[in-house]
Amino acid sequence: MFKPAALTLTICFLGLATALHIAPVLNPIFKKNSFFADSHDHFSYELYQTRNGIIAFSIETVNNTNTSQYLLIDIPARNSKPILKDIANACELVTPTFQPIHYHVQTDSLVYFCHANNSILIIDQSTYSVEKIIPLNISDSWPIVRISTDGMSIAVLLIDTMFTTTAKASMLVKVDLQVRQVTAKILLNKSLMVGETVVAYASNKKAAYVATNRISTFLKNLYITTTAYSILTIGSDYQLIPVMTVDTPLTSVKIVTKLFCAGGYVIVNNGTDLAFKNDYVIDPQRGPQVLSKSITPDQQGLFHLAVTSQYGSNDLYVQITAGNVFQYTFLDQIHFKPLGTYGDIQIAYGNQTSGDLMFATSSTTFSVIDLDTLKPMYTGPKFF
Repeated sequence: MFKPAALTLTICFLGLATALHIAPVLNPIFKKNSFFADSHDHFSYELYQTRNGIIAFSIETVNNTNTSQYLLIDIPARNSKPILKDIANACELVTPTFQPIHYHVQTDSLVYFCHANNSILIIDQSTYSVEKIIPLNISDSWPIVRISTDGMSIAVLLIDTMFTTTAKASMLVKVDLQVRQVTAKILLNKSLMVGETVVAYASNKKAAYVATNRISTFLKNLYITTTAYSILTIGSDYQLIPVMTVDTPLTSVKIVTKLFCAGGYVIVNNGTDLAFKNDYVIDPQRGPQVLSKSITPDQQGLFHLAVTSQYGSNDLYVQITAGNVFQYTFLDQIHFKPLGTYGDIQIAYGNQTSGDLMFATSSTTFSVIDLDTLKPMYTGPKFF
């Protein structure tokens, strides 16, 4: 079964300072920061390795009030500081469900989506101010934004409130970061069933995919039906070809659908389900040779949302309810190896100079682990 809510991990900001040996010069108003997934909300916040450090989207808790913010964690300098506060305050007209920030490794670009004027902001990585504004030239607004790498471009997916039959169509905008301009705007409003909404996008060098959600009924029970499609775009037009479908019981638990490309596979992560392109669902505890129709908490399903490395990676990281973490590698065959057992994890994607790092907690410690060597770079006490 899933771990109880008491085990939802909130890292004390001063605890993080201790773990990274930071001198006590941080502003004392920072009380608690959480950038791990909440096991009962199923939200996952990526960590990005940039040339200046690791950027984490975090939740600061002060006097029982949660505030979204961004941290820059500089492990070699043993320091951590909040960044982008003024930009976030100016741009966030809605409470972000997913952080509207992304690091594009291929062009060493840090980008931010500004809700206030529907634009992409290129962030100066020395001052964390706005270096350039790329307007998307759209007049409508969407409360949820997901940004991903799409070759030398970024794909900006604008999504309405999810899991409702009245959600408006999502929009996909592609921005070329070499020339820094919008190259495509696609309203995803055709070839879908009533109530079906695009909620995720992913691509590799050969193909691109979207995933949709809709509420369906079977034997009087409600489900979230998630369908992955390959998508062929031509200008503002597109064609969808269905790849696979996953049905997840609709409960009070918030479920976020994530879509990945790893190796030659397209992968859907929906709550505790992990579905591959061949429409198999694989139990990560027992290995890829064990196939089942679905993964439920009673069958040791996913505790943490699956997370992958950056665009072009063959790897997928998974944590199951027992705390065991696995790395799957998608080549001609699917390989997997155990990485250890932890209370919770988060992956900092690699870049041109560094491999993937894992931020992890055990019952008493907080660690940053080099996934190439599986050796901890830093270990310190964990605080709640």
